[in-house]
Amino acid sequence: MNVIITGTGFSFPDGTGATARVMSFAKGLMHHGATVHVFLPKPTENETTGERNSHLQGVHEGIPFEYTCGQRLVAKTRVGALFLYLRGLWRACQAISRVHQETPVDAIILWYAEHPTNFVVYAILAKALGAVLVAEKSEFPFVYYQKTIAVRLMIWFYENVTLRILDGVIVISRFLHEYFF
Repeated sequence: MNVIITGTGFSFPDGTGATARVMSFAKGLMHHGATVHVFLPKPTENETTGERNSHLQGVHEGIPFEYTCGQRLVAKTRVGALFLYLRGLWRACQAISRVHQETPVDAIILWYAEHPTNFVVYAILAKALGAVLVAEKSEFPFVYYQKTIAVRLMIWFYENVTLRILDGVIVISRFLHEYFF
C-alpha cells in the first residue's frame, strides 16, 4: 500500500499535536507494510519558531517529506502567502504524481479538508490516480471561526460537497464519529 499524507494543518517533522498525529499515522501504516510520503504545500515556520523544520525535504524516521512550496518561512504578505500556497499545491500534485508513477498511490490522507481549494485539488488528484481520499478529523470543523458569510459558504461546501465526496474520515472520538457518520 502506498499512502500520501498531505494538507495544511501541520508542520513536519517537528511541530504540535497535529504533527504528532501525522507521525503516528505514518509509523502505524509503515509498521503494517505501507509506504508513506508526507507533502506540505504551505510553509509552516515563522521568525519565532527559529530553526525548527529547517529542511525543505528529507527523510525523518523513515518517512520521506517535502515542503512543496519551496520555502519553510511563511510569507509576510497575503499575496505572498497565496502565491506560496498555490505553488505548493501545484508542486504537491506533481510530486504525488511522480510517486504514483513509481508505485501506484492507494490513498491520500488529507489534513484540513475544510478549505475548499485544498479539498478540490486533492479530490481531483485522487480521482485521477484511482486513490481513495480520506480526511483526518480530530476536531469539530469550523468551531474556531467567526461565522462570516465566507465561512458560512465554506461550511455549506464542506457539509454538502466535501463530506459526500470523501471516501472516508478518520476521527479521534466517539463524538466526532457520530457527527461524521
